Amino acid sequence: MRTVEILVQVVILFLFTGYLNAQSYSSDPEKFLKDVEKDLTRTNRSEGKAIMKEIEPIFLEQFSTAEQNLVIEKANHFVDDLRFRYFPDLADYLYGLINISKKEDRKAQFDQWHEFIGKMDGDRRKKRALTSFITGSRYFFQNQTVYRNRSGSLVWQSREPGKMIFEDEPFLEFENTDLVCRAKGDSIELFNTSGTFSFSENLWRGEGGKVTWERVNFAVDEVWADLRNYEIDMTRSEYEADSVVFSNSFYFDKPLIGGLQDKIFPQPDKSRLSYPRFNSYSTRLPIQNIIKNVDYDGGFAQQAGKFLGRGSADEPATLIISRENKPFMLVEAGSFLIKLNKEEEPDLEGLSR
Repeated sequence: MRTVEILVQVVILFLFTGYLNAQSYSSDPEKFLKDVEKDLTRTNRSEGKAIMKEIEPIFLEQFSTAEQNLVIEKANHFVDDLRFRYFPDLADYLYGLINISKKEDRKAQFDQWHEFIGKMDGDRRKKRALTSFITGSRYFFQNQTVYRNRSGSLVWQSREPGKMIFEDEPFLEFENTDLVCRAKGDSIELFNTSGTFSFSENLWRGEGGKVTWERVNFAVDEVWADLRNYEIDMTRSEYEADSVVFSNSFYFDKPLIGGLQDKIFPQPDKSRLSYPRFNSYSTRLPIQNIIKNVDYDGGFAQQAGKFLGRGSADEPATLIISRENKPFMLVEAGSFLIKLNKEEEPDLEGLSR
């Protein structure tokens, strides 16, 4: 008896979660909209009504009969066969239709989107990949968003239009665009880059691009890094890139090769920022007059507006301090921290052995 009781409770629970629809949506366009509105508003009254108010004129006036029939077919398949939730799954599909309707090439976008959906919705095992694709498409159609988490607290966005492609799974593809990440009231940017985004992995695979140190008041042509190939997990507001080509016109006549890190780091006081970060692969980089009358030899790292000299136990970083144009003192340490300030002379902020 106890087992039967639990089974009944489970069945009742499923009936009220929005996964099951006891009756298929009507094939009549107007009745279909009423059916959908009933399901949506039962789950979220205010948002459901807002969605239906926007999509009703689009569905009835813009869509052809063939397009209406396809939408009805997909909605029934999503809810009856794939057990889509009304929110967010079915709602995201409707938002995608709304956003496509605002495109100049609306019909081409509509056809391609449903072609890709059709390649994924025949296998229940791919339901999660399908809902991720539909959700991602919603925001891509809206404003070139590459990735957005559900709450909207983290967004990666392209400044230039991209396109959808399908190679075993759907991707977004962008060429020569600026990639912007926004989170926590702050942003980071990667300029003039190209890449693809995988909906299933939430992964950006990029090629080329430029990162500047403008956040700490250096001009574009003063301090910057050129990227080669790199990857970004877009569920995070940070990334790393190997073998970047770094230029700092204050200290080096030639570029350096090393690793780059950049991340969202909200900090109203720019003097306390520590990103972007570059760390050279070379451990012996001589710099004359890094500070007035001080020569440096060691590894190089730049953290936002700060120069970080690095060494090791076997090869410490060194400062040679001169007096009256002659070496006066040699200082060795594991690291030196020097603050770079365009308006003032650089100053030695601290050192550690």
